[in-house]
Amino acid sequence: MIRRARQAPGRQRGLASGTLLVVLLFALTAVGVVWVGMGIVTSDRWPIRWLELNGEFQRVSAEQLRASLEPGMGTNFFTVDLRAMRESAMANAWVSAV
Repeated sequence: MIRRARQAPGRQRGLASGTLLVVLLFALTAVGVVWVGMGIVTSDRWPIRWLELNGEFQRVSAEQLRASLEPGMGTNFFTVDLRAMRESAMANAWVSAV
């Protein structure tokens, strides 16, 4: 007489759970790609409208520094070139740290 081992009711869905997880991750990735493709990287969405500058301004004013960073204002939050903006600010001899 051969007895079969009974499985717990929750153990029969292991393959289905794994497949569901893979399909869900694929769907989320596809949604992310579509979201980027729809224009998240265009400059008219989430534009940078204002730069808040904090610190001690002794020999250069916040307005002068903001004017030197003006070229970066036409981009959006996700595509701004932070390195170029930092280099632009550091090009001013009176700026010690960014």
